[in-house]
Amino acid sequence: MHGVPKKTWTKLATNAYSGDNVIFTEDVSIDGEVGWAIGDELVLASSTFERDDWEKVTITGVAVVGTNDSDFVSARAREEYGASYGSSSQVSAAADFVTYTGTYVTKVSLSAPLTKYHIGTQMTPQQGKSIDTRAAVGNLNKNVVIEGYDKTNTNWNGNILVAAFIDYSVADPTNPETREGFCNLSHVAIRNCGQLESTKAALRYEKGVGTGTPTVSSVIDEVVISDSDTYGIYVNGYTDISFTNNFVFNSAPHNYYVTGS
Repeated sequence: MHGVPKKTWTKLATNAYSGDNVIFTEDVSIDGEVGWAIGDELVLASSTFERDDWEKVTITGVAVVGTNDSDFVSARAREEYGASYGSSSQVSAAADFVTYTGTYVTKVSLSAPLTKYHIGTQMTPQQGKSIDTRAAVGNLNKNVVIEGYDKTNTNWNGNILVAAFIDYSVADPTNPETREGFCNLSHVAIRNCGQLESTKAALRYEKGVGTGTPTVSSVIDEVVISDSDTYGIYVNGYTDISFTNNFVFNSAPHNYYVTGS
């Protein structure tokens, strides 16, 4: 199942502060098309030690602009103040940051101001090592959607099951056949799925008892899974699965669970 290509997630291109109603991310265009649109819901990941310091916002305007855009230049000027922007003290020097090297950024206007700080600058390497701590920004919208009930009404929602199992419902049950399922998804949204307090995740790969390691492959690319009532993705016994560029958000208890694989 494949939807229209649309960037599932990216990272901030400069810091975003409480009170901002415009943010800048890396260029999200694919083949010259922005993809992100007015009305799309975005999630900004937490930049603090509190996992719940994420924010969900709605796009009211979006465009890919050059790094010479006046608003982006002004936003970059605040970077040395870090989370203390608005006070008189700098927390870092310009040499502490890696300069954004992209030619373009995505300028996103929001329906309401942010209420938290989200880091959008990458620190310079220390002793030859570096880590990119910029906040992720995920887009929850796709044109192909698999959706369960609203989770406020029930905790028993649908799930996509990909299974390997021994099939005894054949003409000769004494000589059963092994069935191996696979699933290829790209640019698809899976919402409000999963079943509470179980392994029946929104997307589940399950190897049945008595089967060998599945020999088929699956590709899950640019998929967004949100608001699962259990794990977002659960994998048991499968090995050849490619997960790339996906965004899994707000699952209970974990976004990913992999065992026996």
